[in-house]
Amino acid sequence: MIEIAEGEKSPYVLVKPEENKMIIKGNSFMANPPSFYEKIIQWSQSFKSSVPFNVEVTVGFYNTSTLKIMNMLLKTLATNNEGKLNITLFVEDEDEDQINTASTITFNIGAQPKIVHYN
Repeated sequence: MIEIAEGEKSPYVLVKPEENKMIIKGNSFMANPPSFYEKIIQWSQSFKSSVPFNVEVTVGFYNTSTLKIMNMLLKTLATNNEGKLNITLFVEDEDEDQINTASTITFNIGAQPKIVHYN
């Protein structure tokens, strides 16, 4: 299990393979995203699930480096767990920036995300 508390510029992250889930919630615009996400990226490169694995992302404000890392993370999970990755993205109703961010982080990853709008 990996759990990282939410910071002023970083999201809450929970990776619980034993429960087949990963949650990322909040903004991500820290100065060094590769360092923040390093443990999660390393985990994703070797993770293979025999059952559906659920990824929930509550989209916030992401800087460009985070967008690239999130896309790489989801692409790695989708490739290593073909047909078993369920991605749900939560975006605020009518928030064009969050909708665009959701599209960017899931572009060409090999899995179809579900987008849920909330108030």
